Amino acid sequence: MRNRVMIGVSLLVLLAMAGTQPAAARWGCGAKAPGGGVSHNGNEPSEAAARADALEDCKNVSGTTCQIISCFPDIDTIEQARAKWPLPPSGPGVKEMHCGPAFGVKC
Repeated sequence: MRNRVMIGVSLLVLLAMAGTQPAAARWGCGAKAPGGGVSHNGNEPSEAAARADALEDCKNVSGTTCQIISCFPDIDTIEQARAKWPLPPSGPGVKEMHCGPAFGVKC
């Protein structure tokens, strides 16, 4: 009887584990402006969303059309985005804008 109970419990655990799926990867992209400005984002639900947001953010900051540098999954935080696509050094004409869901400010 005890062996049947253990087998039944083991099957229930396996069935429960089979029904769970890993968390979806969050995306981030970096974009650059012709003048050297860089925009980056992370924690986007898809690559397409990350691309669109990075281009829009870059255009809002630079005032010009931008190009995607690259995109990667598993960019879940702004720190990861900064490490992947660092901003240029501070100086004249360089501004850092914090916006998006991570900051609670619409870009």
